[in-house]
Amino acid sequence: IDSANSASAYSTGVKTGVNMMGVDLYEQPVRTILEEAETCGKSGGIMSSVPILHATPAAFVTHTNYRKNGHQLADGFRETEPTWAMGTCEGVYQ
Repeated sequence: IDSANSASAYSTGVKTGVNMMGVDLYEQPVRTILEEAETCGKSGGIMSSVPILHATPAAFVTHTNYRKNGHQLADGFRETEPTWAMGTCEGVYQ
Protein backbone atom coordinates (compact mmCIF):
# COMPACT_ATOMS: atom_id res chain seq x y z
CA ILE A 1 0.00 0.00 0.00
CA ASP A 2 1.27 3.42 -0.98
CA SER A 3 0.41 6.58 0.95
CA ALA A 4 0.14 8.68 -2.22
CA ASN A 5 -2.71 6.76 -3.78
CA SER A 6 -4.29 6.00 -0.39
CA ALA A 7 -4.47 9.71 0.48
CA SER A 8 -5.67 10.45 -3.04
CA ALA A 9 -8.58 8.05 -2.57
CA TYR A 10 -9.49 9.86 0.67
CA SER A 11 -9.20 13.31 -0.90
CA THR A 12 -11.04 12.56 -4.16
CA GLY A 13 -13.15 9.45 -3.66
CA VAL A 14 -11.61 8.05 -6.85
CA LYS A 15 -9.37 5.00 -7.19
CA THR A 16 -5.90 5.72 -8.57
CA GLY A 17 -2.64 3.85 -9.19
CA VAL A 18 0.48 3.47 -7.07
CA ASN A 19 2.43 6.74 -6.65
CA MET A 20 -0.39 8.81 -8.18
CA MET A 21 -2.17 11.72 -6.50
CA GLY A 22 -5.27 13.61 -7.57
CA VAL A 23 -5.59 11.73 -10.86
CA ASP A 24 -7.65 8.72 -11.91
CA LEU A 25 -6.31 5.44 -13.30
CA TYR A 26 -6.06 7.10 -16.74
CA GLU A 27 -3.97 9.94 -15.25
CA GLN A 28 -6.76 12.49 -15.71
CA PRO A 29 -7.04 15.08 -12.91
CA VAL A 30 -9.93 14.69 -10.47
CA ARG A 31 -11.10 17.34 -8.03
CA THR A 32 -10.13 17.01 -4.39
CA ILE A 33 -12.38 17.77 -1.45
CA LEU A 34 -10.32 20.92 -0.86
CA GLU A 35 -11.01 22.11 -4.40
CA GLU A 36 -14.70 21.28 -4.04
CA ALA A 37 -14.88 23.31 -0.82
CA GLU A 38 -13.23 26.30 -2.49
CA THR A 39 -15.65 26.03 -5.45
CA CYS A 40 -18.49 26.37 -2.93
CA GLY A 41 -16.95 29.54 -1.52
CA LYS A 42 -15.45 27.83 1.52
CA SER A 43 -11.87 27.98 2.73
CA GLY A 44 -9.67 24.95 2.26
CA GLY A 45 -6.29 24.09 3.70
CA ILE A 46 -3.92 21.41 4.92
CA MET A 47 -1.80 20.97 8.02
CA SER A 48 0.77 18.22 8.36
CA SER A 49 3.65 17.05 10.52
CA VAL A 50 5.61 16.38 7.30
CA PRO A 51 6.37 18.74 4.39
CA ILE A 52 3.20 19.71 2.54
CA LEU A 53 4.46 18.22 -0.72
CA HIS A 54 4.93 14.77 0.80
CA ALA A 55 2.51 12.20 -0.55
CA THR A 56 -0.21 12.27 2.10
CA PRO A 57 -0.79 16.03 2.42
CA ALA A 58 0.01 16.73 -1.24
CA ALA A 59 -2.78 14.39 -2.34
CA PHE A 60 -5.23 17.05 -1.14
CA VAL A 61 -3.70 19.96 -3.09
CA THR A 62 -2.06 18.65 -6.27
CA HIS A 63 -2.47 16.35 -9.26
CA THR A 64 0.39 14.13 -10.47
CA ASN A 65 1.01 10.71 -11.92
CA TYR A 66 4.22 10.29 -9.87
CA ARG A 67 4.66 11.28 -6.24
CA LYS A 68 8.31 12.33 -6.63
CA ASN A 69 7.77 14.74 -9.53
CA GLY A 70 8.71 17.83 -7.53
CA HIS A 71 8.05 20.44 -10.20
CA GLN A 72 4.62 19.02 -11.00
CA LEU A 73 3.79 18.90 -7.27
CA ALA A 74 4.85 22.52 -6.74
CA ASP A 75 2.98 23.72 -9.84
CA GLY A 76 -0.16 21.86 -8.77
CA PHE A 77 0.05 23.37 -5.30
CA ARG A 78 0.26 26.88 -6.75
CA GLU A 79 -2.68 26.19 -9.08
CA THR A 80 -4.86 24.83 -6.28
CA GLU A 81 -4.09 27.83 -4.04
CA PRO A 82 -5.20 26.43 -0.68
CA THR A 83 -6.38 29.09 1.72
CA TRP A 84 -3.97 27.80 4.34
CA ALA A 85 -1.10 25.29 4.28
CA MET A 86 1.33 24.32 7.03
CA GLY A 87 3.97 21.60 7.18
CA THR A 88 7.43 20.97 8.60
CA CYS A 89 10.91 20.75 7.04
CA GLU A 90 10.16 23.58 4.64
CA GLY A 91 13.85 23.98 3.74
CA VAL A 92 13.80 20.67 1.86
CA TYR A 93 11.81 22.31 -0.98
CA GLN A 94 13.63 25.64 -1.24
